[in-house]
Amino acid sequence: MYDTAAFWAADFNCNDQVYADSVNFVLHYSSKTKIIGWDNSNLQKTFMLTLIEPSAPRVGLNTLDMMLHSTIDMSTYTEINDAEMMIRPWMESMGHGSSNNVDPAWISPAKYRGTVNFNMAGEWFLYDSIKVNGTFITNTPAPKFIMEVN
Repeated sequence: MYDTAAFWAADFNCNDQVYADSVNFVLHYSSKTKIIGWDNSNLQKTFMLTLIEPSAPRVGLNTLDMMLHSTIDMSTYTEINDAEMMIRPWMESMGHGSSNNVDPAWISPAKYRGTVNFNMAGEWFLYDSIKVNGTFITNTPAPKFIMEVN
């Protein structure tokens, strides 16, 4: 799905007056993606974690909003509402993490909110290990978002 030659296609219908058939959207991979997907072969599902906030991370405490879904066919998605998330911010270049983080907790369908603390500017990795029904659904190492903190 993140192959640089990959694309999404869509059909459009605007008020039953204008139609577009199979419009292609080119996909480009970015290390700073806001959506992470991984397969769990034991559960035979693909999970998708979406970062909503912070959209512009800054030094200090940031509200952390994420959404979690699963799919078995990459076309229908199920909201995951009973996950336990454990975040770990890590600044690779300096070899340290941060304190005063609050693990995301469920707030509405598929949506989780917590707090992440970035104690200095630069590139940060935000790892998220996730359990559902007491079992980890994430791979090892845990999925990570890459953020440029100002």
